Amino acid sequence: MTKIVVLCLFMINLFAYDLSISREFKDSLEPDRMSISFSLQTKQKKARDVRTTFNPIVLKMKKYAICSGGSYRVNPYYDYQSKSRKLLGYEGYLQFSCKFKKVDELDDIIVLFDSYKEVRVQQNPISWIVDEQTVAVSKQSMELEAIKYSKKYVNILQTESIGKCKVSKIDIQGNSYNRPITRMALKSESLVEEPKKVNIDISLHANYIFECN
Repeated sequence: MTKIVVLCLFMINLFAYDLSISREFKDSLEPDRMSISFSLQTKQKKARDVRTTFNPIVLKMKKYAICSGGSYRVNPYYDYQSKSRKLLGYEGYLQFSCKFKKVDELDDIIVLFDSYKEVRVQQNPISWIVDEQTVAVSKQSMELEAIKYSKKYVNILQTESIGKCKVSKIDIQGNSYNRPITRMALKSESLVEEPKKVNIDISLHANYIFECN
């Protein structure tokens, strides 16, 4: 009798199998603000002259709550054309990043930077972004949807008489952004142009393993 029971269990395990599938979950979020970053550079004969140039800018930028940053670095630069390396002076690099809802919020900042003629200013293109809290809520929603889908798929397998299955493993991969290419809109009254607003797509991938018999 024991041999028969063991044989039956062996036959059941013989026809058991794993089923693996994957699925992508997506969400499209409407941007609610814009972002831009500024890089400021200056060359001076002495390191303290770099600090003298940058410190007033950092101090004035503190009143703009939309911007963060203000740390800078100072590096020596040399003339390598001569046989012996010659110190020419010092380069300073200063960065700010700003998040805002209307481009005219940048006007005073642009004017401030332009008033320092010894400073070279570079700015990245303005891009639309989504609030981090909104992104976090969307991610959580998609993760819950991925978990619910595993239970739904078990029911589908049973309804279609494919097999009696249970969830063995769910592996949810990291989220990915599909940030659209920045396109500039028509010239506005502001000193800078506002890019066209395009929804930002985010997605996650879920890999499932089901034990079936």
